[in-house]
Amino acid sequence: MRHKITLSIQPSVKEKGQQRADEMFSGNFSMYITYLINKDVKGIIETPIYRNDLSSNIPPKQENDAYEKRKDEIACAIDNILGID
Repeated sequence: MRHKITLSIQPSVKEKGQQRADEMFSGNFSMYITYLINKDVKGIIETPIYRNDLSSNIPPKQENDAYEKRKDEIACAIDNILGID
């Protein structure tokens, strides 16, 4: 699912980004921004997180806590990239 958002970017940054978007994504600036975010959080998002891993010996409470912590780490990393407080 896609969400429409508004970004504030300096004109010079937008121009450079649009040039790269033209080269890499046929001018699709949104795809370029998505690519940059995915590239930046690769190490965080690359590791899958599971709520119910039946092969795990971790008690359900600790498993859920670990899952929630991982979700928070990913959300925080994305917020930091986007400059959201």
